[in-house]
Amino acid sequence: MAHKSGFMFGKFWDKKILEDKKTRKSKFQGVDTNGDIIDLDSRTRSGIYLLHRHGKVVYVGQTDKGIANRASAHLVKKFKWDEFSWFTVPKEQLDMVEGMLIEALQPWENDRNLRKRLSKTSTRKECWPLHKKKGDVD
Repeated sequence: MAHKSGFMFGKFWDKKILEDKKTRKSKFQGVDTNGDIIDLDSRTRSGIYLLHRHGKVVYVGQTDKGIANRASAHLVKKFKWDEFSWFTVPKEQLDMVEGMLIEALQPWENDRNLRKRLSKTSTRKECWPLHKKKGDVD
């Protein structure tokens, strides 16, 4: 039975799932609450992913081009992570949800480039307000 639509998520999946390109492209599937097998990396599947190290979120990212492909791009990054979580989000809400999660979780890898990214797009300024202390100057 084909999966129609709805919210889907996965928690604390081992990054080894992403390390094998064959698995990532052809077998990145899950089972939904109805027991239906679904393709989690459709080119139209948009969502948010969280990279974890020892259970702590170190990075929050988004994609509208397939969760596994985007998360696997972080396999070559210099920072370390061992698991990932993900959930589907409509494309028009990606920036807002990603921004709220970054603000709430404050993952250290996102924080590293936060000020630089904020200065590039006004949408991100709205989503990722910086905590300012008294006396801080713009």
